[in-house]
Amino acid sequence: MTDAPSIDQAAQRLQAFAAATRSLSPEVFAQQHGPAFLLFSGGARGLSPLASSERTITGSGSDRPGFKPNQDFLVFPIVSRRTSGSGAISVGRTARADVVIPDGSLTRVQAFFRRDGDRFMLADAASKNGTWLDGQPVPSWSSQTWVEVPSGARVRFGDLHMTFLTAGPFIELVLRLT
Repeated sequence: MTDAPSIDQAAQRLQAFAAATRSLSPEVFAQQHGPAFLLFSGGARGLSPLASSERTITGSGSDRPGFKPNQDFLVFPIVSRRTSGSGAISVGRTARADVVIPDGSLTRVQAFFRRDGDRFMLADAASKNGTWLDGQPVPSWSSQTWVEVPSGARVRFGDLHMTFLTAGPFIELVLRLT
């Protein structure tokens, strides 16, 4: 996994969005920061070294004493970094993924999100450890079956449990916690 960035390069903290949630309309916020987000509640205390300077994410976070949501949530905006292509947004541990999550249980390309109007669809990328939505396995993209991901859903990539939020509920969370 030599091509994975550090967690500080891949994720942002919840508090990094505080000013924008207070000053931008929801539409402008979504345009500038992304239409949807993955949240991990492990924060800095959940990081463990992999190899050399690489980091991984472990733990669940919110049940730990001293947990501070505005500091301990890691936020991964679901946005494409490419200007052309299939429209699919890749999630994986490689620096080439659109959404980089440097965790050892994820494959280089773990899954794909696709936007269908206001809906978000998810497919596994035939990953080794699988992708799960609210406890159910997500079909592989090769089956051409995508599942809809509702805001607030629990998504598991490999061993990593995250929460999916669209921009509106994400803004509400940031305003409530920061």
